[in-house]
Amino acid sequence: MLQKGLPFLFLLFQALANGQQLPEKLTLYFDYDSFQLSPAEHNKLTPYLAKQDSIANLFILAYCDDRGSLDYNIGLSQRRAENVAGLFTLNLLKQAQGKGEIATADHTKIQIENNRRRNRRADMVIQWKTYPKVLTPVFPENPALEPEIIVAPKTIQPEYTTLSATLKPGDRILMKGLAFKGGRSIVLKKSEKELDKIATFFIANPQLHFEIQGHVCCIDAATRDAYDEDTLKQNLSEARALMVYNYLLSKGIAKERMQYKGYGRQFPLRQGREQQNKRVEILITKSD
Repeated sequence: MLQKGLPFLFLLFQALANGQQLPEKLTLYFDYDSFQLSPAEHNKLTPYLAKQDSIANLFILAYCDDRGSLDYNIGLSQRRAENVAGLFTLNLLKQAQGKGEIATADHTKIQIENNRRRNRRADMVIQWKTYPKVLTPVFPENPALEPEIIVAPKTIQPEYTTLSATLKPGDRILMKGLAFKGGRSIVLKKSEKELDKIATFFIANPQLHFEIQGHVCCIDAATRDAYDEDTLKQNLSEARALMVYNYLLSKGIAKERMQYKGYGRQFPLRQGREQQNKRVEILITKSD
């Protein structure tokens, strides 16, 4: 039984308690623009197909690289998820969802191609019937009682302000030199100067309070945030904002002055390329 449309996070399980083991995770990779598994990738799946009568639940998230339009990649990733789910022929509880493309960070040409190959994939979590107790997802506790509210993105064209002691509430700063590893909240080494510049400024201007705002690109309106490869959750914009928050905190900036929030792709830019929606902004909220 294939279920779609549920609020879908890469589920965290309450496992190790009571002697339970973690569910198994398997990643399958696809050729460019294909939703069919190659023979080599299909072979990785064969042991699980042979034991599918022992599987209780199957969760699948599929992705694309960043080539092609947003709508096309959503459809392709969904076909990838459904194709993998369809190989399991028994009446399992299956949740399969395509999440579209994963943005590729700015690297050398070879690194970009390697990242794209890694992003053409389906991540699976297999929950076995043989566990002593049924594993329960931490979120959502009850999808039927917690319907996901989908808000259409609102395109904006913000006016960015330069760093100065005259900043006032409502002014917005773009951390232009900040870049992350693809799908992660780890800053590239070349971005350390941008973090230092921001820290130095706010240390010198203790009267300013602010919110660190994370944004991502390349997801559709039904997806609240991009997938974070480290947390295995869809909270990438929040994780990146939190990274900046923690960095400034480590430099001695009082936590009472700072807030952080991830906005997913709620506010894509009206002008510019889709990749430019992947950004971190600082909004001045108060000036003492």
